[in-house]
Amino acid sequence: MNSFILAWFSHAQFLACLSILNHSLHRCDEVTLDIIQMIVMDPDIRYCLFLGTYRPVKSGVTKMLDSIKSHGVRVVSIKVSCIEKEAVNSLISENLCIPPSLCQSISSTVHSKTGGFILFAANFFQSLYEEGMIRFNLNTRNWEYNINDIKQRKLPADIVQHLSERMARVPKNIQSLLKTAACLGFEFDANLLQMAISVPMLKLVPYATESGFLREIPSSNKFVWAHDQIHLAAYELIPLNKRSSSHLLIATRIYMNTSSDETLSRVIFDVVNNMNVALHLITSQAQRNDVARLNREAGRKAVASSSFRTAAAYYIVGVRLLAGDCWTSNYEFTL
Repeated sequence: MNSFILAWFSHAQFLACLSILNHSLHRCDEVTLDIIQMIVMDPDIRYCLFLGTYRPVKSGVTKMLDSIKSHGVRVVSIKVSCIEKEAVNSLISENLCIPPSLCQSISSTVHSKTGGFILFAANFFQSLYEEGMIRFNLNTRNWEYNINDIKQRKLPADIVQHLSERMARVPKNIQSLLKTAACLGFEFDANLLQMAISVPMLKLVPYATESGFLREIPSSNKFVWAHDQIHLAAYELIPLNKRSSSHLLIATRIYMNTSSDETLSRVIFDVVNNMNVALHLITSQAQRNDVARLNREAGRKAVASSSFRTAAAYYIVGVRLLAGDCWTSNYEFTL
């Protein structure tokens, strides 16, 4: 796969200009980052502009950029800061349909409480409406609010905590949907979500999308979280002592809803990734052998797509799940 990608990009030298955009580098796995580094550093690939955005968290992005710089490739970094008070004022003015001069007080309060972090500001403003602190007066046909109440509204310093508190106010079945979706990753298939939850999905997803938690990817039957911090906040809804069991339950539901080997092959990574989080809960050796077989199948699929590091991780987990006397009690599978 790597050779194919490099061969394809080598033809980019015949193009006037080729631009590539990746808006979430911090979510890329090591294989993807290695491919990006090879493309950027290959001297035979010219006229290529790579644009990427990433969150400054612990990931391989910084290491990759340092390596690229050390080989003389020009890297331009642009730090995106928080929005100014005027931008928050424009946001609120457009949503409340009132002149900017009349919403200076509320926009200043929202900006000061959120520090100008756009996701924080937008969700705080949305929560003010959901809590009834901003309401529409049918008689005057105007939006009304008490600025003193808004100023006294306590707000967590962490956006994830604020989002979790907002999610905790939605109906329980919606919370269950969000928790399950959080365990499936940042992007997931609608059919996979349906396999993982115990209630009809079609009745619940519209609420999650209208609330700004999820977005549907057009013409793909897939959903994506509106922001990675929203994804993290949904995962934080799951109590720490129940996260492993939640992953195991989701993996079991997906596995039990696979009607054929072909269906299992499509969801094998989702099943194994969730099961591997809860290995300490699987105590029966027979069940551990079953999970080891699933890890083997996941490893084989990873090898088929040239994701050798990922495959190695699955194989290592599978070996660790085998019994101490596996060479005598389960020789054929161990071999």
